[in-house]
Amino acid sequence: MAESNEKVTIKKKRTIGAGQTLAVDSLPMARFNCLEYFLCYKQSGGPASKTLKVLVLKADNALEDSVHSRIGNALGVETNLVVNGLNAELQVVNNEAFAVELVFTRTKT
Repeated sequence: MAESNEKVTIKKKRTIGAGQTLAVDSLPMARFNCLEYFLCYKQSGGPASKTLKVLVLKADNALEDSVHSRIGNALGVETNLVVNGLNAELQVVNNEAFAVELVFTRTKT
């Protein structure tokens, strides 16, 4: 059976409460070689925003990630890609005293 080189893109929206850590995306490690995330953070009801482009490479059973672009105000949010069991998980930590809205796309190859 031939392996597919098809790119698959999904879009999701999440709200991360003040001081909250949330796993916003999860994908089995066996289902990808490379991931590309575009993450757009916005202060709920406010002007602050931040946009990131993150590339993730699977190396054996580990993840290597790199932020390639950062635009916008400095919101106190952390973006972490971690291995959780057999899955790659995108976790967001909101260090702000207000909720943050996140809209993101994930493209996998």
